[in-house]
Amino acid sequence: YDGDGNVTTRSDASGFTKWEYDKLNRESVRTLQNGAQTALAYTPGGDVDFYTDPTGTTDYTWDKAGRLDYLTAPDGKKSDFDYNNNDKRTKTVYPGGTTQTVTIDDNGRPERIKTTSGTQTFVDLTYSYASAGKDTTKIRTRTDNLTKLKTSYTYDSQDRLSYALEADSAGARKASWLYCWDKAGNLTSQDGSKNTCPGGTTYTYNDASELTGKNGSTTGWSYDKLGNETGAASGTARTNESWTDYSQLAGITTGGTNYDLVHAGTTNAERTKLGSTWFHHTALGLASTTTNGVDTGFIREPSGTLNSMTTGGKSYYYLTDATGNVLGLVDDTGKRTHTYAYGPTGTPRGTTTEAAPQPYRYAGAYADPTGLYKMGHRYYDPAL
Repeated sequence: YDGDGNVTTRSDASGFTKWEYDKLNRESVRTLQNGAQTALAYTPGGDVDFYTDPTGTTDYTWDKAGRLDYLTAPDGKKSDFDYNNNDKRTKTVYPGGTTQTVTIDDNGRPERIKTTSGTQTFVDLTYSYASAGKDTTKIRTRTDNLTKLKTSYTYDSQDRLSYALEADSAGARKASWLYCWDKAGNLTSQDGSKNTCPGGTTYTYNDASELTGKNGSTTGWSYDKLGNETGAASGTARTNESWTDYSQLAGITTGGTNYDLVHAGTTNAERTKLGSTWFHHTALGLASTTTNGVDTGFIREPSGTLNSMTTGGKSYYYLTDATGNVLGLVDDTGKRTHTYAYGPTGTPRGTTTEAAPQPYRYAGAYADPTGLYKMGHRYYDPAL
C-alpha cells in the first residue's frame, strides 16, 4: 500500500497486479497479470476523460450538466446519448444509426423502450407498474408490441415473484411460470403450467437453507463445511466443485467438461480464468477475454455499463430492456446480429442467434458455459 492506503501491488494465485494513482488518489495506471497496462485520465470536473488499454483509447465527452454526452471508441466511432431534465437517459444512438429511445414515466421509470434502425424496429416494449389501480415499485406488465404478447407479473406479500403469465392480444395463455416460496425465502416448487402452489417441480432444504433435494431425490446435492456447493442435480448436473480457502470456486464439472478457475484477491468478484478463457479486468470492469487465442473486447461507459463488444475486427452494440436483459446486438451498419429471449428467472427461450459468440445475457450477467451466470461475487443457476 502507499501512504494514503491505496493498494499498489497484489500478488496472488492470478499473478502480479500493480496500481498507480494521481494526486487525488484516483487510479491512473493499472498493470495487469499479463503485463498489459490500462490508463485513466480525468476532466477538471472529476469525470473520466479517457480510458486506454492495448486495444486503443476510449474517449468520453460530458455535457455541462456532467452527463455522458457521447463515447468515442478506439475505432473512432461514436455513441451519442440524450437525457431528460431529471438526468434520465432517453436516447442512445449507436454507430450506423441504430437508436434506442426510452420513455420515462413521472416516477423516473422506463415506460417504453423502442429500438429502431431505418425502417426496422428491433425492440418495442411497454411497461406498467400499477396493481389494482395503485402505483407500485414492481413491473406489473411487460408488453411486446412486436409480437403482441403481454406478460403479467404477480408478487407475494414479501415482493417475491410468484406468478408470471404470458398471453396474446386475445388473452389466450402462451406461457406461464409459477414460483412458490417458504418463509425463509427458499424456492420450494415451480411449474410451467399450473397457477397455484405447489408446483410440479419441488425442492427441499436443510436447516441451513441449503438445497438438498429435487422432486424427492437427494442424489447429487452436497456441500462443504462452509456451505459451498460441491455437487448439484440441477437441469445440468454439477459435480467435482472445489473451493479455495477464501471460498472462491476453483473447479467444476458440467456436461462432461472439467473447468478450472482462478480468482484474484480473496473474493469471487474478480475472476481471471475459467477453463480455456482468461479474463482481463480494469477499473471499468471486465475489459476483455481471451479464449484459445481469440480475443473479445468490451467497450464500457465509465460507470461500467456495456456499450459494445469487439471481436474479429468488428464491433457489436448492446440492446437491453428495462431490467438490463441483453435482447440482442447490432453492428455498425444498423443490422441486427444477435437475438436472445428469457423466462422471468433467466432461462433461455426461443432460438438464440449470434453472428459471433458473446457472453452477456440475462440481467446483463456473464453466462458461463457451465450453465451458471456470474453475478458479481456469486454464481446463479437460472433453473432454480
